[in-house]
Amino acid sequence: MAWIAVIGLAGCDKLFSLEHLDEPPECPANYAPLAATRSVYRYVDETRLWDEAATDCNNDNPGTTHLVVLDDAAELVAVRTLVTAAPPYNVHVGYARDTVAAGGDPKVFYAVTGETLDLDAPTWDLWRQGEPDNYMGIETIVFIEDDQDMTDGEPARMQRYVCECDGRPATRTFTLR
Repeated sequence: MAWIAVIGLAGCDKLFSLEHLDEPPECPANYAPLAATRSVYRYVDETRLWDEAATDCNNDNPGTTHLVVLDDAAELVAVRTLVTAAPPYNVHVGYARDTVAAGGDPKVFYAVTGETLDLDAPTWDLWRQGEPDNYMGIETIVFIEDDQDMTDGEPARMQRYVCECDGRPATRTFTLR
């Protein structure tokens, strides 16, 4: 017969606990969960420029909130439920590329959290047909279009947006104009 001993040491429960590894970040109370995602979100029914929207999201709780970064197709589908709740359906999302004049590569998008958006990944067939196209070399931001697919556009677009709280900080800045 095997015996298992459990020893409790006062004050050591936090030191040896693994619970903190999967703790959700502290998110603002006005953020809500969506089905099939691990994050919480805030839909903003005001129109702003992309960079203003990104700043607003980041300011909610710097270090944990940012303009929504879509990790996979399931998250895009979930975010679409917010977007379709209030026409028009165009909303900013957290991807952009630096202008070519600022040394940016017109084929590379980055998330506000710093990751490169892999346009060749199989899950990124989420773009509207023919997008991203960098029309006239001025389309540096990404948004969800009326047909609910992603497209690139010019940074002067005033649109609604979705903020996300997932514990990742917004670390990337852009030269959009």
